[in-house]
Amino acid sequence: MNPYAPPSQNGSPASVSVVAIGILTISIFSLGLISSLLCGISFYLDIQGANNDDLMATVLTFGCPLIGMACIGISAGMIHLRRNSNLPRIPLAAYIVAAGALIVLSIWEPPIVRWLSISLVCHAMAVAISIRTALGCQRLYNKF
Repeated sequence: MNPYAPPSQNGSPASVSVVAIGILTISIFSLGLISSLLCGISFYLDIQGANNDDLMATVLTFGCPLIGMACIGISAGMIHLRRNSNLPRIPLAAYIVAAGALIVLSIWEPPIVRWLSISLVCHAMAVAISIRTALGCQRLYNKF
């Protein structure tokens, strides 16, 4: 059996629990929505938005990456669920580089770059947390 072949060519497709799919989908959208809301409100307050145009621009700026990351995260999560794979641990150097970049952005860059960067890092973390949680739920499902 070829481990790199699509699940439809492996003979027996892996069954994925509906609960794991639900956890994956709901957690990606909810964690992403929380980070978009918090970063969007912070950005709106930072620029001292005073009219509806500022509000709509903020909603579009922080809403579109949420939809994109959700589409990418759900499809990546489904691939991991079907293969029942393990996600490797994220090295500490990645956290240090991300934190350093956010600190530099918060000092020298305009508010849109700062808050959008923070939002994108939060979306990436939300996708990783959601996939890990769904994989844990799938492993519990496979034991029973």
